[in-house]
Amino acid sequence: MSSQRPRPNRRNLRNTFNQASEGTIPPDHSLAPVRDYLLECLQGAEKVFDQEDYDIAISFLTRAIEINPSKAEFWSFRGTCWNSVGDVTQAIADQSRAIGLDPNQ
Repeated sequence: MSSQRPRPNRRNLRNTFNQASEGTIPPDHSLAPVRDYLLECLQGAEKVFDQEDYDIAISFLTRAIEINPSKAEFWSFRGTCWNSVGDVTQAIADQSRAIGLDPNQ
């Protein structure tokens, strides 16, 4: 008899991960630290963006994107930051990615 754990269902993992990045999971869930980190990244980006420190905002958002590249909000906000530093090519790339993920962006 095998004691191997069953492979997790990718769809369920993705849904749980998306819930973590949207802040809709309970605080005691195993992905709560991920949710909290993504929230810190977003809040940090918003704070430094308001201070016109766009390079640091880009860094915060890049970290968030590395964790959850399917979140259109991260791509859109980073695109806005790229535009603010004058990198129109990168801004268009990020905004295009955001629109591809969520046409309402």
